[in-house]
Amino acid sequence: SGATPQGGSPPKGIAAPPVANYSKMSYLVYINGNLVPAEQAKISVFDAAYLYGEGLFETLSAIDSHVLFLKDHLQRLYRGARALKIPIPLTQQKLEIAVHETLRANQLRDAYLRINISAEESDVGKRHRCASEAHVVIFAKPPDPYPQRLYQKGCRLILIRSVTNDSAQIATLKTTNYLAKVVARREIATRGADEGILLNAKGFVTECAGSNLFLVKRNTLITPALEEGVMPGVTRKKLLQLIRRKKIPCQEKRVSPKQLERADEIFITSTLKGVMPVAQLERGRIGQQVPGPITQQMMEAYQKLIGKP
Repeated sequence: SGATPQGGSPPKGIAAPPVANYSKMSYLVYINGNLVPAEQAKISVFDAAYLYGEGLFETLSAIDSHVLFLKDHLQRLYRGARALKIPIPLTQQKLEIAVHETLRANQLRDAYLRINISAEESDVGKRHRCASEAHVVIFAKPPDPYPQRLYQKGCRLILIRSVTNDSAQIATLKTTNYLAKVVARREIATRGADEGILLNAKGFVTECAGSNLFLVKRNTLITPALEEGVMPGVTRKKLLQLIRRKKIPCQEKRVSPKQLERADEIFITSTLKGVMPVAQLERGRIGQQVPGPITQQMMEAYQKLIGKP
């Protein structure tokens, strides 16, 4: 499309990585300022993320050495760190440089990246966090794209029965305490679906196990409000900005499962999925065509935004 990808370009002084045969390389992980082989990448058994799920993470996507929406992801990460009182030892700018260094060290242009932040406990059982700063872990791997058929014909969603979503206060933080999502993903696999919708304690729609959710009804876009217990996804945020720019009617509000069943269109969004249309909810078909007209418009607008044809 000729568009410039939105996200973090390599900072000055860091060249784009050459293309490499990743399968024959030593996989390098960034830990606290050092790049080490994966088999040597270790943190303490007293780390709070291991003991209690008390940590934060961000999933990132790189396209042609541009890390998509890197500043947005880091803003959310630092916001979460302030909420959990986890002291990140790097400034946001230095962490941005570390992400690009990890990408380059693994000689990847397109990649799945992850940042993990956690602190160590000084006295397990008494819950006194030690004064030392948090561990910073970053890794980069080749992307594992979703099958094209899911974008062409749509995916199948189910309503998760085995677990409800975390409380609204916890759900808005991207923490390493991912148990509700893990249980949901096991149910998704068992029931042969592509994604699953988590409800909150009151029975209203929040988000999927790894995505945010939008529905279309009478040419109006609707997405569950953050107050219902929704992760403020970066792709969700970018879509809402696009929707406002295009002056498409949009509401962030409470959504019931019944409203979903009656939707004209549904699509899901995430860093790794982008914008993915939904063809089925449980066993019922959604809409007259997949992707629907507004979903198709959003898919095309998002691809243009990230610089993909």
